[in-house]
Amino acid sequence: MHWIPAKLLSRRKVFVLFWRFLQAVFVVFFFLAIVAVYLNVNQINLKKTYRIDLKDELASSNGGGNGLMTPNCVCPDSKAAPFPNAVEKKGNDVGVVDLLDGFDNQAYGRFRSAIEKTEKTQVQGLACVPGAEELCFQSLPYFGRVIVHFDLKGAVPRVAYLEWLLHVVARAGATGILVEYEDAFPYIGTLTNASSKTALTLSDITRLQTAAHKLGLTYIPLIQTFGHMEFILKLEEFVYLREVKQYPQGINPCDVRSMVLIEEMVDQIMDAHPNLQFIHIGCDEVYHLGQGKECAATDLSRDQIFINHVVNTALYIRRKRPNIRVLIWDDMIRGFPDNYLNDTQLTRLVEPVVWWYAFNPRDYLGQDIWKRYGETFGVAWGASAFKGATGPMRYWNNVTYHILNNRHWLDVLHSEGKDSKLRFEGVFLTGWQRYDHFAGLCELIPAAMPSLMINLLIYKYGKFDSLVYKEAAKLLECSSGFPIIFPTVAKYEANDLRTYTSCKFHGADIYTGLLYLRYLREKVLVLKEEQAETAGWLDPFHGPLGFSSPSRMHEAMGALQDTLDQFRLLRVNLMKLIAVYYDVYTAEEFDSIYVEPYLRLIEELDVWRERNLKHVHWPRRPLTFRGTLNASHVEESRQRPKAARRWGPV
Repeated sequence: MHWIPAKLLSRRKVFVLFWRFLQAVFVVFFFLAIVAVYLNVNQINLKKTYRIDLKDELASSNGGGNGLMTPNCVCPDSKAAPFPNAVEKKGNDVGVVDLLDGFDNQAYGRFRSAIEKTEKTQVQGLACVPGAEELCFQSLPYFGRVIVHFDLKGAVPRVAYLEWLLHVVARAGATGILVEYEDAFPYIGTLTNASSKTALTLSDITRLQTAAHKLGLTYIPLIQTFGHMEFILKLEEFVYLREVKQYPQGINPCDVRSMVLIEEMVDQIMDAHPNLQFIHIGCDEVYHLGQGKECAATDLSRDQIFINHVVNTALYIRRKRPNIRVLIWDDMIRGFPDNYLNDTQLTRLVEPVVWWYAFNPRDYLGQDIWKRYGETFGVAWGASAFKGATGPMRYWNNVTYHILNNRHWLDVLHSEGKDSKLRFEGVFLTGWQRYDHFAGLCELIPAAMPSLMINLLIYKYGKFDSLVYKEAAKLLECSSGFPIIFPTVAKYEANDLRTYTSCKFHGADIYTGLLYLRYLREKVLVLKEEQAETAGWLDPFHGPLGFSSPSRMHEAMGALQDTLDQFRLLRVNLMKLIAVYYDVYTAEEFDSIYVEPYLRLIEELDVWRERNLKHVHWPRRPLTFRGTLNASHVEESRQRPKAARRWGPV
């Protein structure tokens, strides 16, 4: 050992060298960990960052809320398989009744026809989602623009939540967003009152545009410039610009002062969006066009009036931004003859967005529309829906309906235009929050997240199967999946409702709460149907008077007490959660429309039950709501002619 220096042989030196070696190893691993965190920082911190932002914004609005599914939540406690595997097969009609989700008989026929057409084009051997085989199909991916529509009118989500939405739709394949502000835009000057008191700020809009740019999303604002201008024409200072003075829906295209208002709106929108490539100017559903006295006094037809107004608006925009592309909804021009369109500037100034939200656009729009638009405009867009298109008071999302709609739009985008001059620029997935400014809230964004993810992936992959379903579930962090076909009350109770709470996306608690609300409302209907035999003892006359059989009360109302307790608990938690992602005003509106009326109905029945059970003796007949009967009243009623006392057939 003479070749080893003596100083290295000392124990102290050996320990020091070993300690330095461990330090070096620690430093190397620490450095590698920092690099790994840095490379994945966006994915690691994204959810935490937005959750903190949402809590901060909630605190600033004096809100509050905890998770919907707290330890106090009243839910069935059973252990069952994830929902898609739990749907019971019913021969060749797998869940057809559930797929309808409350459609009427006429809608059922259209729905069944659409299902049968889909079944004929299924690819053999495709791995379909168990229980939703009718929806399975294989086509080709779509490589055009895929734009998601966010409708903000009357209920603006928190900006942090909107930023998170931009990230998740980009990951699912969206290439842009269409933002319909309406009263959510912060107008100034003479237009100040057109803005909601909860409108976005200019810094909010800049923040959203920056986030969209970083994600590679095209940002398109939508500004109504013809119909659906209720948000501004409802105001006293703009009544004079209504075409029909009684209706604030449409602006008067035959009053030169209307363009002054529109130009001011356009200026403010464009100033807030300095890098626009597209702008959408609405122009749909101008219901009262040509009915005003100013327009009636002209020699112009209804179609000419429409074209002149749209051309004037588009020309103003193009003069300010020559390279901007102007989009309009197409419903008002679908019936225009080809030669009529060719004789105007309209086809050179705007691009039509063809919207249809029912099952198959080809069946309803006809085959010649694509050829006509190809020969006139040369370019067009399609518009499907992922929410807000199945009823103005639908608070839950019908996923199957929207899968069919987007599946057929995908076929249109691939097939139409091959033999014509038409070029499809892209497709809009619309998500309506209200049917118009005066309508109530329908589907909130969290309620439609599964539909949004699935339908974006349909365009990305050109199919719907179990792989698309699993990717949608992964994007939404749903470890047990999510329902596509909604079950009956019996199936809800046979399965574990906690499978719906496995999702962890922002707004998942609202999504789960709305499913639970639907379950509770349907449960009440089932209970009432089952107890129809005892309803004669709890009718609107005897119930409030407390005049009924106590034993019948126990039979009829025992089950409703549990439902009442669940409703009350759900109401408190759900309203808190909506305030987290929107605001307290949106929560109040939603509660007043969809929760409180049903809760009041159950509470009224419960009051009747309690009132009746307190009685140990009851009065003599006759009974009345209108005050105490006395002998003179009874005698008077006996002396009336028989014909006057008849309440029904002899």
